[in-house]
Amino acid sequence: MKKKRIKKLFGDDFPKLMRFNLFLVASMICLGISAQNNSTLITIKKNQISIEEAFSAIKSQGKVFVMYQSKIIDKNVRMDLNLEKVSLEKALNVICSRTGLRYEIKDKYVLVTKASSSKGHRRSNDITGMVADESGEPLPGATVMVVGRQVGTISDEDGRYSINANSGETLRFSYIGMNNVEKRIGNEEIINVAFKSQSHLLQEVEVVSNGYQNLPKDRITGSFSTVSSSELKKVPTPNVIQRLEGKVPGMKITLYAGDKTFDYNNTLKSLVSTTRTVGATDYNIGIRGVNTVNGEQFPLIVVDGVITEMDLSNFNPDDIDNITVLKDAAAASIWGVRAANGVIVITTKKGKNASKPSISFSASWMTQGKPDLGYLKGLSSAQMLDYEKELVNSNYLYSVDPDSYYDAQYYFPEGSRLAMQLKSGSITQTQYDSRVAELSAIDNRSQIMDYFYQRASSQQYNLSVSGGGASSSYYYSASYSKENPYTKRDSGERLTLNLSNTWKLFDWATLTTNFKGSFFTYYNNGTTLSMLYPRGRILMPYEQIADENGNGISYDRLDPGWTSTLSPAFKDWKYNYLQEQSLQNNKQNSDNYIGNITLNVPIYDGLASNTTFALEKSYVKSAIYYDPNSYYIRDMLNYYTYPTAATNSLGIKQGGALDKSNSTENNYTFREQLNYNNVFKGIHRINALAGIEFRETNMGLGAYTLFGYNPQTGLTDTQLNYSYNPSYSYVAGYSENDYTTFNGGGYPSQADKRRRFLSYYANASYTLMDKYYASASVRYDDYNNFGVSRKYRATPLYSFGTKWNISRESFMKSVSWVNNLALRLTYGINGNLSLSTYPFTKISIATNYTTNEPSASIVSVANPQLKWEKTYTTNIGLDFFLFNEKLSGGIDYYYKRSRDLLYDFPFSASMLGNIAQTLTRNAAAIDSHGIDTHLNVVAYRDKDWDANVGFQFSYNTNKVKANAFFKESNYANYYSYYPDGIGLLEGYSTDRLFVYRNAGLDENGLTQIYDENGEIVKSTTTNLTSLKILKNAGHKIPPYFGSLDFNVRYKQFSLSSFATYQFGSVFLKPTLNYYITSMYRNAYFDMSGDIAQRWRKAGDEATTYVPKISSSMYSLNRYKYSDINVLKGDYIRLKQISLSYDLDKALLSKLHVASAQLTFTVYNLGLLWKANKEGFDPDYTSGYSSYNLPPEKSYMFSLNINF
Repeated sequence: MKKKRIKKLFGDDFPKLMRFNLFLVASMICLGISAQNNSTLITIKKNQISIEEAFSAIKSQGKVFVMYQSKIIDKNVRMDLNLEKVSLEKALNVICSRTGLRYEIKDKYVLVTKASSSKGHRRSNDITGMVADESGEPLPGATVMVVGRQVGTISDEDGRYSINANSGETLRFSYIGMNNVEKRIGNEEIINVAFKSQSHLLQEVEVVSNGYQNLPKDRITGSFSTVSSSELKKVPTPNVIQRLEGKVPGMKITLYAGDKTFDYNNTLKSLVSTTRTVGATDYNIGIRGVNTVNGEQFPLIVVDGVITEMDLSNFNPDDIDNITVLKDAAAASIWGVRAANGVIVITTKKGKNASKPSISFSASWMTQGKPDLGYLKGLSSAQMLDYEKELVNSNYLYSVDPDSYYDAQYYFPEGSRLAMQLKSGSITQTQYDSRVAELSAIDNRSQIMDYFYQRASSQQYNLSVSGGGASSSYYYSASYSKENPYTKRDSGERLTLNLSNTWKLFDWATLTTNFKGSFFTYYNNGTTLSMLYPRGRILMPYEQIADENGNGISYDRLDPGWTSTLSPAFKDWKYNYLQEQSLQNNKQNSDNYIGNITLNVPIYDGLASNTTFALEKSYVKSAIYYDPNSYYIRDMLNYYTYPTAATNSLGIKQGGALDKSNSTENNYTFREQLNYNNVFKGIHRINALAGIEFRETNMGLGAYTLFGYNPQTGLTDTQLNYSYNPSYSYVAGYSENDYTTFNGGGYPSQADKRRRFLSYYANASYTLMDKYYASASVRYDDYNNFGVSRKYRATPLYSFGTKWNISRESFMKSVSWVNNLALRLTYGINGNLSLSTYPFTKISIATNYTTNEPSASIVSVANPQLKWEKTYTTNIGLDFFLFNEKLSGGIDYYYKRSRDLLYDFPFSASMLGNIAQTLTRNAAAIDSHGIDTHLNVVAYRDKDWDANVGFQFSYNTNKVKANAFFKESNYANYYSYYPDGIGLLEGYSTDRLFVYRNAGLDENGLTQIYDENGEIVKSTTTNLTSLKILKNAGHKIPPYFGSLDFNVRYKQFSLSSFATYQFGSVFLKPTLNYYITSMYRNAYFDMSGDIAQRWRKAGDEATTYVPKISSSMYSLNRYKYSDINVLKGDYIRLKQISLSYDLDKALLSKLHVASAQLTFTVYNLGLLWKANKEGFDPDYTSGYSSYNLPPEKSYMFSLNINF
């Protein structure tokens, strides 16, 4: 059963792929084991071999690092060696004795120096050695200084160093995050140093990646935050998004779906959307607020140095080594026009050289309670029946004689029909009361929960193998995840693969390859709460899903008095919720691949070439099958059939309908880059790079519909009637204006989009005495979708940054409580673009149904002056470690000016007719500023106890500085009844909430408001032309937000808790959207419980604000968008509590297990405090076409084992 499911999920090629991957893994493990078993046996049989060749052979066979200065090697010396399976020491003795060299072995490092003719006192010599951490791993970039002299150097990528110093002098070794080490020079020529870390709780990785280069974090002038793998591990969910929440200052992650991680509501990309579509209704990520309106709003995602177009759900969180978030211009400007919204740089795990195979396995299981429908605060059955009776008695609903389809649509729920029958005298008051009493006793919420909802659950399994030899390393992993959200018959499965290899070529070049694959299968067959959305026909609270025997109940959608007169050719026109759920057959497969290869070649003295090629491919196939018995097929066949026809007029005799859509994405990146790193005179350090990058993205979409489709045979009914015959709709009683031509799938759609980027970039940083830092970056981007003129198509972006490490000044030596103190200042420009705006005329091509000839229409006119959006950012920051690093953190203040933002420019209707009224142009400007702060406090620490608290605080707000073409007068139509439609306004924030000042109800039950002078304005005054009629209620997006993290350890037990908070925002209370208006031909039923509080009679205006039933949108909307419905969005949310236990290592060693940990987690514990008293969660509020339910508590159990 399991094999069938996997094959069904990933296709026939899956066994081949797995065999290939298993072969690679097994081969590398065997190679590693073999190397371990033979690491001390050396065989060199070669005549006239050079010294360097001999050392290279020892390095590869002995799995050791052989270190020496090239100047001590005589390149003219040749020797004959006949060594067979000798020890490492013997091989070195033979070589060194013949060449005048000497060696020293320490662990896996061999230090080779010139043999000294005298062992007596020396005055000056070259000191060589190795710099490593506590575990023996070499530390590149460590500083080695001669105390008292401006002489110094840095360790290379293998941790090696060489420095000229005198006997009796002292060497000072320093490395970020480590305690300084001082060594006095005696007669030795080799000095090795092993650092000890300053803090076991140092959460930031010491080397930071911006995607183009790796730098020690103390040399970076820009603003960034790094999340380590140990931090990500604390939240055992299958998607990295949940693991990142609250971990980065300035980054706001909002989760809209609490029952899923990667099984999104929308998993399809769009060719025309201005921003992302995949997962857009499930989560959002914002870094330092809003920088655009119509441009791309999501941060740029970079994985292992290459931009990816894939959603974050494609990446297994357990494969991630660290995530760096670049926030200001100095940190992110290297990425150019796509960096204005911040950059998320993901670095995945790699193997380590000269290490045994390491195997890690982890598993997690989650279960979650059902959601609470009571949160929606809807009408009860009795309240709905009372509401329907008033609609009938007020003549908003009335019965009609159904002699056509048009009239038959006016078939109302039972409560409305009962009220009509009572009003017409068809039934007595007693009969009415009796039936209403029966219906009032029904509450179908329990059946909705039983038949359509379930406890959400998920499971994840991860397996990884890593290791390496003397000149290679590898990391292989595979993971499987499955989740079942709240809605029954919905589910998602994901398989990820990761293959990473690094090889040392010819003892000088490095080749790195990465392959990542993610494979999804989604089943979207659930029944959502859309059945309750406000509309003409909803599931009433007294309408049951099934009878007492569990059989689904069918409901008429059209008046049975008319449908009973139709010919036998017509299908049953009733709707059965249970049947529809059982007939759903929607499936989507998504296969995604990323492959990249990087070659690093040293050229000369710190100069190296770095060449990268990356390929990214995605294939998405979606199939929606409509069963012949589904309401969709029955309704379609009936709609297009003549009332007295013997067979359906479309000619479909059997089968259903199949909607197929396919999308492909092919993205390429090629980069050639030169890196330069060097130190001069021990105090001048230069890191620089320059390169050229070409990137191309290609996306294609195709869709078609097959009618009369048989899923068993894969064939369609070929006898379809595609003829254009308008008499169908007229004779059948359909309105000619409403006639819809049937398209039998004969015209499949196809769309493609190609984008090309060409970039030139450079970055340089300078360090003086490890105290003063300066950086500069420039990038020149060219983009094909911005037309022919390079004036608008290409743009330069740049940044500058400085940093001062105050704590390394001599005047700070006496300030013992300051361990590290650094000040940063940066300025630069980032860019942004829109994926759906073009400088050329955009047309739509179709086929004219009348002439059957090709036709085209203009969608938007040309805009040759289209150019990049730009954001100018100034950032000042302070980083500190105080009181023996018991208090550490940082604070950043930033000011951003976003210019040339894309916004709508109003066009004359005479110019464009009915095609469009606006043109998108670079017309707006926004200024924003904010603060990011993070603190870490080590409260207590000893052998058995650890306790620390982490705190993050962020503030951001903005203001529209210019909107060239839309002023207050352009929005006058919205002032009267729909303030939510008002766009950007100069002088206001982008997220302001405009509302009316509520003045209660008048004597007729209609809403009144106050104008700016405090005068009452009635709903009968429909023409309000001044913005002053509205009140700015505050921010929709919280300007203040952050998190609180508490961790305590006692021996092998660890307890942690995590909370998030937000302050300063407001939101509109969910309330009724519509009564019934002249805009609708049918009743517009709404489930809002506020309807029960409506005005009913004179005098009610003293006790309620809810207006009476009326067709006036002015009265209803001025109530809906009024200040009495504005609620505060402040809250403190307890996200997680976890308890972990590390199993005893003495016991594990007997089982050949290195470590094992068990963790129990409670997730989504709910709001500890909220400002509003109405019971609404500000993150989960309902709107016109969406009902969002807060997530219930999740219970997780996870296991991590390392071998």
